[in-house]
Amino acid sequence: MTIKQLGGVFGRNPTFNDVTIEGQLTFDGDIDINSDLTVAGDLTTYGVNNLEGGYAFQRNYATWPYFAFSRAQGTRASPTTIGNGQTLSEIYFSGYTNGQYRNGAKIQAKVSAGVSGDEIPTTLTFSTTADGA
Repeated sequence: MTIKQLGGVFGRNPTFNDVTIEGQLTFDGDIDINSDLTVAGDLTTYGVNNLEGGYAFQRNYATWPYFAFSRAQGTRASPTTIGNGQTLSEIYFSGYTNGQYRNGAKIQAKVSAGVSGDEIPTTLTFSTTADGA
């Protein structure tokens, strides 16, 4: 693994403004993140302690934990408005069978009418796979 310092101070108690890690990062203990975490590429987790390969979110403040799925047209640097009929996001529930993971259920959020001002009319669709399908 290579760590590139992009500002900050190395030493006995290092601080970093930005760090680029090439290769695999392995740690034993907690990681505290006091700002945004952006992952470019895949994010993989494995079972640890009582999580058994899952995620646990807890919030001890006046707000609640959440996931945010955001979509725009255009590019990240220059986003543009989404349109009617476009899928905002999907969540898949899959299980391993016959040599691969196969979808058993899905939740889809889709724009259901014209986007106007601050309004994004949206439909949630819950889909399941019937026995024998």
